[in-house]
Amino acid sequence: MSAYDFLRAVKDEIPGGYNFWVYTPVDYFYSQEQTPVIIFLHGASLCGRNLNKVRRYGPLDAIVKGRDIDALTIVPQNPGGAWNPKKIMDMLDWVKKNYPCDSNRVYVLGMSLGGYGTMDVCATYPDRIAAGMALCGGCSYKDVSGLGDLPFWIIHGTADRAVPVKQSKVVVDKLVKDGKDTRLIYDWWKGANHGTPARVFYLKKTYQWLFSHSLLNKDRPVNRNISITMSDLGRAYGDVNRNAPQPELIDGPSVIKQDIAITKEGEFVFVRQYRYAIGKTVNELCAGVIEKGEDPMVAAKRELMEETGFGGGNWQKWMTISANPSTHTNLTHCYLATDVERMDVQHLDQAEDIEVRLFSRDEVMEMLEKGEIWQSLMAAPLWKYFAKAK
Repeated sequence: MSAYDFLRAVKDEIPGGYNFWVYTPVDYFYSQEQTPVIIFLHGASLCGRNLNKVRRYGPLDAIVKGRDIDALTIVPQNPGGAWNPKKIMDMLDWVKKNYPCDSNRVYVLGMSLGGYGTMDVCATYPDRIAAGMALCGGCSYKDVSGLGDLPFWIIHGTADRAVPVKQSKVVVDKLVKDGKDTRLIYDWWKGANHGTPARVFYLKKTYQWLFSHSLLNKDRPVNRNISITMSDLGRAYGDVNRNAPQPELIDGPSVIKQDIAITKEGEFVFVRQYRYAIGKTVNELCAGVIEKGEDPMVAAKRELMEETGFGGGNWQKWMTISANPSTHTNLTHCYLATDVERMDVQHLDQAEDIEVRLFSRDEVMEMLEKGEIWQSLMAAPLWKYFAKAK
């Protein structure tokens, strides 16, 4: 399966709830239940009913700029007013029902109004959130004790005129007074204004710190071995992959297509590439995403030509399958192409590193029998092919 890397808009799925984006990382098909979840809450300037607004800054923008964030990244839009912790949890529950993920590694971070929302939701549901980070915000509640039950990081600039640093200091003072600060980190950035901390969302260290926490950690200690200072901000984009392709935008359920391609000589056309989630270089069928409005068979022929340089031949619809109909909305359309031949060179995206491999019928059967076709959505149509060929 080629890079997953989807950005899907979810609208009007939760009655009375938020609309939101779901980003699925590159190797999500392989990580699934081991995939952590990030929830980002934006500031007041992005409130409204135009979901594209919330992509202007934060983790989604960081991903577009080349920051590798290996997590389901959930970005809701607040239509106006304070963030509602229950609505945020309703959104998380919807995501968990539709996307397998690691519910012990859910993280919330936000800025300004989103900083308030982050403190509010973490104070309300510390048993469901592994760690939180609030920038230049505050807390709407008088009782902030819940923030002492999870690893939590507060950053606020001393020159913030939009939300005075006092709003964060009040929270810290209460936690210290009540002896609930053992899992707390707080930094007052001298001279920093309201917008200064925004680059924290683009730092690799931010996500390393978040991902180092889990609900399963005994006593849930805070990781104090990672520091984030104002001096780090100038290097926020220094190690991003500027050549990374932007995520595929999906409007509605995700749709995948893949090809069983067989040459005139009877050889099966495979692609070989490294999969980070399992740490292996694997052999796979050619596959990819159907572009909006594109005919699935046209997409299948296009992808085979782009990834392998093979084309022509005789094509037929083979099967349509779901990874898991109880949790997934995406479908995979499979095609059988016979008598294909090499017609061109590969035309790969800049970030793709794909080797074309040809295997005999016996070699493919041996890989299936040994469990060396790692992607189940690819094994299924191959098993059907060999069953019908008997």
